[in-house]
Amino acid sequence: MTDTRNAPIALFQYLNWLRRNWLMAIVYAVFVVGIAVFYTLQIPGLHRATAHTQFQPEAADAGTFDQLSSIVLTGTSESNFPRVNALQHDLALAEYADGAEFNQQIVEHLRTNYSEALERYREQIAAYGDSEENALAYFVRYHFRIYRLQKDHFFIFHWHFFDAEESQRMLNSILSLLDAEMTKRRAARYQFALQQLQNMNLSAAPQAMQELKAQLTALYQSKQAATENGDFQSLFIVLPTEVSAGWVYPSRIKVFLATVAPWLVLGALLINGLLWYRRFRTSRLA
Repeated sequence: MTDTRNAPIALFQYLNWLRRNWLMAIVYAVFVVGIAVFYTLQIPGLHRATAHTQFQPEAADAGTFDQLSSIVLTGTSESNFPRVNALQHDLALAEYADGAEFNQQIVEHLRTNYSEALERYREQIAAYGDSEENALAYFVRYHFRIYRLQKDHFFIFHWHFFDAEESQRMLNSILSLLDAEMTKRRAARYQFALQQLQNMNLSAAPQAMQELKAQLTALYQSKQAATENGDFQSLFIVLPTEVSAGWVYPSRIKVFLATVAPWLVLGALLINGLLWYRRFRTSRLA
């Protein structure tokens, strides 16, 4: 008589067990699905707020006029004029917004104005760093994103947070913070340009050069006054801030499948154990 105690269990034996114990299998499946759904709905997902903006021409003018003034007043060759490109200042502002300095400003801004929301999700944010001090900085770095559309020069800002309404308010306030910082930097550039013009002694220069200096001085003064009065904004909101209808991370379906998978493995192991036990008892009785 052949000893089958050590033979592997065939697939049809699993199927036969499920057919004979279908009610138990259904109860287990409902139990597993219920746990997975409950867990998926309980974990905090991240909502995404999105804003489409453009950097106003005035925001780049502070740098562009600065270059033009230097080229004209120093008698630089005309071959250098094509290098004056407002777009490079546009990108420089975006680079600043995506840099470490502004990242730290966002951290301080959130701590000051959204302390309750940060405390509510403190455990989730703490997972982003090895200490509470740098966890929020890493969270901001990871979830504040800037994208540039090449053809129309729009900038898309993304901000992720655990609450949909909070994410929208946070992104709007972050953009206001960026606009205020850009305005301050633009005013500083105008002030610097005026100081440079004031330091230029053109008393012995041709009349045309002196007139150009006077025109540039008047231009910078008018732009500085408009900046200080708040007549210009660095950021122009092309589309109102939108919030995703549901989570964008983590994916609900992925969380559900990741929760179900271990329970399915456990169920298969239990069936395997029952089949081995049945085989063992049958061989003993024989």
